[in-house]
Amino acid sequence: MEKFLFSKIGYIYLPVKNIDKSVEWYESNLGMKVKIPKFKDDLDTYVVVLSIEYGIPLLLFETNDKNHGHFLRHGQSFQRFAINCRDIDYTHKTLKNKGVEVTDIIVRGEGQAKYFLFKDIDKNLIEAAWSIWDDDMA
Repeated sequence: MEKFLFSKIGYIYLPVKNIDKSVEWYESNLGMKVKIPKFKDDLDTYVVVLSIEYGIPLLLFETNDKNHGHFLRHGQSFQRFAINCRDIDYTHKTLKNKGVEVTDIIVRGEGQAKYFLFKDIDKNLIEAAWSIWDDDMA
């Protein structure tokens, strides 16, 4: 049996300008819960750990630096991670109704995968995704 060096991806880090406002945004718009309340790390930065039903914890880091949770790919902004949805149409409609900036749903293949992009209050680009290959969200 092959022995792996790592067991899973552990955390996702996102820069935010105001940690308290961002926590409120993630709780009220995405339904995330505070797993570890605001604390100062070893670099004197405020951090909050958020979680969802399943998956990788999201760590928000308060910073005044100009950062975004995306990078450029062929000159276009590209998200660093995706959050899976059980019902992407419901998620899209809910976020849109809450005033979150969302793109149209994009369908891949013969409908085997769907996704859309949205931005948080700090303009971090995030993907909401669904596919037939998702493993029961666990």
